[in-house]
Formats: sequence, C-alpha cells, structure tokens
Amino acid sequence: ALARRMMAEGGETPDQRIAFGLQAVLLRKITPEQLEPLKKLYASELEYYTAHPEKATELASKPLGPLSDGALAPQAAAYTVVANVLLNLDAFLNKG
Repeated sequence: ALARRMMAEGGETPDQRIAFGLQAVLLRKITPEQLEPLKKLYASELEYYTAHPEKATELASKPLGPLSDGALAPQAAAYTVVANVLLNLDAFLNKG
C-alpha cells in the first residue's frame, strides 16, 4: 500500500516518490544522503522487474489486487521493494 501511495501522491519522478515514502515513514525531514541507497535499490529492482514482467505483476498486485489504470507493473514492483525496506528501517520500527 505504501508503494501505491508513493506512486499516486509522491510526485512524478522516482526521486520525488522515494523521498515522499521516506518522509512518510520517518515523519521528519530527510537528507539527500538518505535517498541515494534507496534510489540505487529502485533502479536495480526496476531493471530486474522489467526483465521479469510476470514476477513484477505478481509482486505488485498481491494481495492488494490489480494495479490502477496506467500503472506499470515493473515500476510498481520496484517501488514495493523500496517500500518494504522503508517499513523495516530501525528508525521506523523504533520511534520514540
């Protein structure tokens, strides 16, 4: 669901969408240094899922259902991987 929100509300570019997701989970201002590894992860996952569209569709649509009109499965799958990483950050899990 976070990946879909990143795509729908996060802006037009991967940088904007990743920054949106990171800020959403951390609830604070983020730095460019925090974005770099996530941008690299997105790029590598996009490359993988572009080469494996059936896996992209599976990851991006289960269990939430079909993608919205215009959403591309490889992009959605790559954002899903990034969102999973964001939701497993120590800073997200151990707020307080």
